[in-house]
Amino acid sequence: LTLALNRKQLVDNVTKGGQLPATGFVPKGVNDADGKDFAGKKIYIKDNDVETAKKLLAEAGYPDGKGFPKIEYRYNTSEGHKSIAEAVQGMWKKNLGIDIEIKNEEWKVFQVSRTEKKTQIARDGWIGDYMDPNTFLELLVSNNGNNNSGYNNPKYDEKVNAAKKEVDVAKRMQLLHDAEAILMEDMPVLPLYFYTNVVAIKPYIKGYSKAPTGATYFDRMYLLEKK
Repeated sequence: LTLALNRKQLVDNVTKGGQLPATGFVPKGVNDADGKDFAGKKIYIKDNDVETAKKLLAEAGYPDGKGFPKIEYRYNTSEGHKSIAEAVQGMWKKNLGIDIEIKNEEWKVFQVSRTEKKTQIARDGWIGDYMDPNTFLELLVSNNGNNNSGYNNPKYDEKVNAAKKEVDVAKRMQLLHDAEAILMEDMPVLPLYFYTNVVAIKPYIKGYSKAPTGATYFDRMYLLEKK
């Protein structure tokens, strides 16, 4: 399912906000131990790899999608989420020959559906609370309250929990890299794209800044006198 998605097409034609296609779980912009990007150039997911996706589907007993059971994709009510769901639905039909039923739910109902694990595929999203890979990777630890997927791999839990105790920065980051590798091998989630926050600002407004986590800072903002 994840290999049969065209993320580049999704961000170019549907979301249209400069988002980056997600080829891993931890987004770009978070530093590693050496100060470089934690995500780096790693590609855990090859975008739009339909050939491999069809091969895997056939090996699973569903050549060209024949006999594949209809599954449901739920999302919380929003025109944006609806557009993404319809695009994903279309890609799976075109590339794999499988039918996906999409269903929207109001936020409160959707929250219950996800937390009680009543969904087969459900939309999810996360904005990091702080600038560290752990704010993303700890989401899929088996006993985390935000683990809506129900993912449970003791080896993954061990890596993330060990990283929380490790004081050596390089060793800690390696544990988190190991955890992400396990996660992307198991694939309990299908990363689509990394968020952006589009801002329109006049050129005479200076000192305005925005953190990668979304916070906006006005404390040093000033206006240039227009002449």
